[in-house]
Amino acid sequence: MTYGFAPLIPWIYFVPLLAIAALFIAFGLWQKVRGAWLRLAALAALGLAIANPSIFVELRDPLSTIVAVSSTAARASRTATAPRRPIAPSRA
Repeated sequence: MTYGFAPLIPWIYFVPLLAIAALFIAFGLWQKVRGAWLRLAALAALGLAIANPSIFVELRDPLSTIVAVSSTAARASRTATAPRRPIAPSRA
């Protein structure tokens, strides 16, 4: 299970705006303004919605065998003394 965020606005704008709003709400909580807790809950919900969190679950079947094949036909890989041989086609 993998968690990720794909915000609807760029992080460079999102984080400062959220911080400024949090400062105003913190000031309201400090001054005991009515509804400050409700504003905090609304900010948290709005921030979470704009952050656009997502959970990825990938189900994969294991492969029975894995083979890595590398071949090159570049001239730099041949030496001057080695005889030239045709490259055999790869078999899958």
